[in-house]
Amino acid sequence: PRNIVQCLQDYNIPLYLTHTILEIRGKDRVESVVIGRMKEGEIVEKKEVKCDTVILATGLIPNTKILVKMGAEMDPNTNGPVVNEFMETSIPGAFACGNLLVVNDLVDHAVVQGEIAGKNAALRSKGELPERAFFRIETGRGIKLAVPQRISGEEEVNIMLRVAEPMDRAEIKIGKTKRTYSFVKPSNMLFFRLPPQRIAGSIRAEVVE
Repeated sequence: PRNIVQCLQDYNIPLYLTHTILEIRGKDRVESVVIGRMKEGEIVEKKEVKCDTVILATGLIPNTKILVKMGAEMDPNTNGPVVNEFMETSIPGAFACGNLLVVNDLVDHAVVQGEIAGKNAALRSKGELPERAFFRIETGRGIKLAVPQRISGEEEVNIMLRVAEPMDRAEIKIGKTKRTYSFVKPSNMLFFRLPPQRIAGSIRAEVVE
């Protein structure tokens, strides 16, 4: 909502959801586009919109080349590295945050990750980072990704989640803890406050009935 107000409504820019560009028109440069409204995979309505520029937004891909070369464990769900609750990768002393770790919808989330990574990197450099056994968080029913992917269960951790599909109401469970969200969608990162708990082997994040 904040982005819609500040980036679109403040400048009178219309937003057409569930539309696709069918045709780009113009001679020496773009003059207009023909857009089609989609319904169940079919074009149900066409409209010409005057414009002088077409921009294709194809999403973000974390630039992890250095970490891959170093042999860091990667997560196919995020396209970024696997980290523990300290934001430390599988390579001791290598920490990750922001869009390198997972594509964030708000810079606020990247800032939180950066603060955790920075604090713990400083502790690691002084030899003061606690040594712990970490357990995997598995993504179960309805969950697209979870970060951090490894936790110890020894302290409270904020788990960042994305669901696989929009839901009006979702009850999400991680281990023994359940939290209810009134509305969720894949584009919005969820924060799940997970209290300390005893873990054996692994722990699962899932949407429950």
